[in-house]
Amino acid sequence: MNHEQHHAQHGMPDIPVSRFQYELPESAIAQEPLAQRDHSRLLCYRAGQRSHHRFYDLPNLLLEPTLLVFNDTKVIPARLWFQNSHGASIEIFLLKEHLRQEKPATFIWECLVGNRKKFKEGEVLRLSSGNMELEARWHNRDSNQVAFRCTGVPEFLSILEHFGHVPLPPYIRRNDVPNDQERYQSVFARNAGAVAAPTASLHFTEGVLEELTRKGHEQAYLTLHVGAGTFKPVTSLGTAGHLMHTESFSISKATLLSLKEHQTIVAVGTTVMRVLESLFFAAVQLQQGRWPVRISQYDPYRDDLPSWDRHQVIDIILDHLERTKATSLDGETSIFIVPGMKFRVCSGLITNFHQPGSTLLMLLEAFMGSEWQEMYREALSNDYRMLSYGDSSIIFPIVTH
Repeated sequence: MNHEQHHAQHGMPDIPVSRFQYELPESAIAQEPLAQRDHSRLLCYRAGQRSHHRFYDLPNLLLEPTLLVFNDTKVIPARLWFQNSHGASIEIFLLKEHLRQEKPATFIWECLVGNRKKFKEGEVLRLSSGNMELEARWHNRDSNQVAFRCTGVPEFLSILEHFGHVPLPPYIRRNDVPNDQERYQSVFARNAGAVAAPTASLHFTEGVLEELTRKGHEQAYLTLHVGAGTFKPVTSLGTAGHLMHTESFSISKATLLSLKEHQTIVAVGTTVMRVLESLFFAAVQLQQGRWPVRISQYDPYRDDLPSWDRHQVIDIILDHLERTKATSLDGETSIFIVPGMKFRVCSGLITNFHQPGSTLLMLLEAFMGSEWQEMYREALSNDYRMLSYGDSSIIFPIVTH
């Protein structure tokens, strides 16, 4: 069965990708972060009405007790620059770890390799500094797997922090600088593994978080390690032709309990929304005895789904955790949120402004309808800064769960 047939079988809408295009001037793409995180602009959309604020106004824009759910993933310095024996520059961008071996310290990662033809089979690339050395060689060229060996420091993350560079998105057209190590990272990042930042989180400061708490809003965390697939362009003419990337997530029992207790749930970023809206399908799989959880891009569009509410979904997951003595639900999701998907968990979304034709804009239209187009026009005409280091929005459509 080919990819399009699979889509058709699961009832996934095939929407022209042209519907998610807009004119993005190069000059509107933020190349640097603002001097102060929480001074970024914040466009508030509430059931058809738009208003303009600064991000530090966020606590006053939440009109009722709200649970904000954050992604606490930490970006690793995933970009490595080597030179081969002839002096040619070769960039290795880490995507996903496949194997970790302690002795000798060997790590196999799926990678994007720049100047790939200059990196020959059997060749060893080296970086060294003092007693630290990092070697890279092909493990499996056909599947883009590179094997790394470390000496001097057994921890691969420590080696990366020494030799690696901040994996800024491709549309930020400059080399990384020391300031990016702090600014392309949220203030609450703690679980290392992402190769792209969950950018909605970048606007939060300790001050904003404290003010949210003071106003009676609560915070919960989950982890989704953002992959480079988040920047993968949609090359098909319709949504049916796009193969969605897979990301690993972990959501704790404590966060699941918080989701039960609150009526208004705001996802801080599309990565959080992807996990929260995957929970329903995780519960379906657990009820069927399927474990570990792997949510496919087609799951939301099946016509045989139960009519559970959010509380039933979370009870099923909590019951599974109880029986397996687990403290978190860990799984993988390839959920593809396009117009036509039913939202079961999220009442609101905090998110940056996204690239034309991207899967993130498809998610946005699924959540708020085609009014995103007018919102983006208004943002651009008011000189909002776009994409990862740009400004933010908070969206409250009329959502019926």
